[in-house]
Amino acid sequence: MRKFLKNQRGQSLIELSVAVGLTSMALLAIVSLVLVGIMTQKRSANYYTAVNLAREAIEIARNTRDSNWLKIEAEQGAPTTNWDDNLYQFDIYSAVLHFDSGNFFPETQSRFLFKFIDTRGMNEATLAQIKTIYKKTLSNPLVSIYTNSIENFCSGCEATSFKRLVYLKPICDGTGPNVPASLDKCERDASSRHFYCDNGGLCTSDAPKIGIRAIVEVNWQEAGRNSGLKLVDDIYNWR
Repeated sequence: MRKFLKNQRGQSLIELSVAVGLTSMALLAIVSLVLVGIMTQKRSANYYTAVNLAREAIEIARNTRDSNWLKIEAEQGAPTTNWDDNLYQFDIYSAVLHFDSGNFFPETQSRFLFKFIDTRGMNEATLAQIKTIYKKTLSNPLVSIYTNSIENFCSGCEATSFKRLVYLKPICDGTGPNVPASLDKCERDASSRHFYCDNGGLCTSDAPKIGIRAIVEVNWQEAGRNSGLKLVDDIYNWR
């Protein structure tokens, strides 16, 4: 009888240990799933923000071209405006978006304007600082403004993990009869035959500027890893 009770107690202890082990494994699995879900949700939110930051830059470039078109029409045959005004600075095409809370820029129909920066020879630390996106939450906590520059902006801006750089590369027509075989600091596309210029490259009278290739690069830190995306869109002077 005593031996039977002793065996029964031993079996109960083993069953309890097994039950505790299974419960611990189940709880660990649940916690892991919850953590994975939180991380996935955060990654999705970061990717969504990055996509919007890239699209924003593309739309402002389009708005700038459209605003220039309207100015040209208003100038009635004696235009002083070019369709690509405010979309380049001399031979510099790399830019960040500058927000100014005190000014409304008619060029872009917004408070954003491209601020062109020559990135040639710039060290990585300086470039990273210039590309950094700052965030300002407005009185409505659901509305935030993202900007690469805090000049004339506001107090209380906080740096985010996002970085954005915009390239507004000239597209030079490469289909004309006297088009040169090459242009300095420009690459020629094999299919379209057009030239796409980097900083320092210029279109010519034989290869005139017909559009802009907008390239927006957005990078961010996520769980100690670097993530990024690139959005490319060709904006033509088709009028």
